[in-house]
Amino acid sequence: MRFSLLIRHLTVGLGALGVGSVFWLGRLNWDPEMRLWRAVGDASLVLLVVALAAGPMARLWSGACPLLGWRRETGIWFGVLAAVHSALVWHGWARWDVPRPSWGMSSSPSSVASLVSSPALESLT
Repeated sequence: MRFSLLIRHLTVGLGALGVGSVFWLGRLNWDPEMRLWRAVGDASLVLLVVALAAGPMARLWSGACPLLGWRRETGIWFGVLAAVHSALVWHGWARWDVPRPSWGMSSSPSSVASLVSSPALESLT
C-alpha cells in the first residue's frame, strides 16, 4: 500500500512539474524570478481546480469516476505548490517586509483598499 501511495504522489508531483513547465515556457520574456513565481502559482491553481472539479465531474459524467481516487494527492500537491509559491513571493518580492507599500493589490485601482476609500462609500456613513 505504501508503494502505491508513493507512486501516486510521484505521478501527481511529476504532473505538477509538467504543468508548471508549460507555464514557465509560456512567459519567456519575463524576468526569470517572476516567471518562476507565476509558474508555481499557476500550477497550484490548476491542481486546485482538478481537485475541486473531480467530484462534480464524476457526478455528471461517469467516465470521470477514476479521478475521485486522485483528489487527495492532488489536493496535497496543491497545498505544497501554494506554500512554495507563497514563500517564493514572500522572499523574492516582499523581501520579508510586511509594511511594504507595494505589497499585494494595494496599488491596483480595483482593489478593496480603493473601494473602501471611495467617495461613494464615504457618503453612506
